[in-house]
Amino acid sequence: MNAAEGHTYTDTEAAEWTTLDPLFGYSRHPHRSAGLPCRTGASVVSVDGDGTVRRCHFVPTELGNLYDGSYRAALRPRPCPLAVCDCHIGYVHLESLPLYDVFAGGVLERVPAPPPPGASWSVGHTVSPSIPVWSR
Repeated sequence: MNAAEGHTYTDTEAAEWTTLDPLFGYSRHPHRSAGLPCRTGASVVSVDGDGTVRRCHFVPTELGNLYDGSYRAALRPRPCPLAVCDCHIGYVHLESLPLYDVFAGGVLERVPAPPPPGASWSVGHTVSPSIPVWSR
């Protein structure tokens, strides 16, 4: 589950939520993203109903249009222009976070892949960002 937007969780509150969802720690704090490599705009895009393509739902710069194919020329790896990313549909694509391994096959749905045999997913807390670890 995702942390409520705008809510600051105490360690006690976060521990309670973590008992329900061991991956809760990913959404507890915004992730620093400025200048970090991000898959958005290269292998991931956001498309509006009119076909407008942006690298990310949270970055307003348009790459082109889906329907006329003009976005294709703009696809390339690039660093994130935002200071922080605090929404799962954004930070899951940061290459500095190994979330593609955690959510393999369920990245946007926030459905974790099964951990290796005999292990379970947990979130190891460093200063920031949170890094997933396997626990046995």
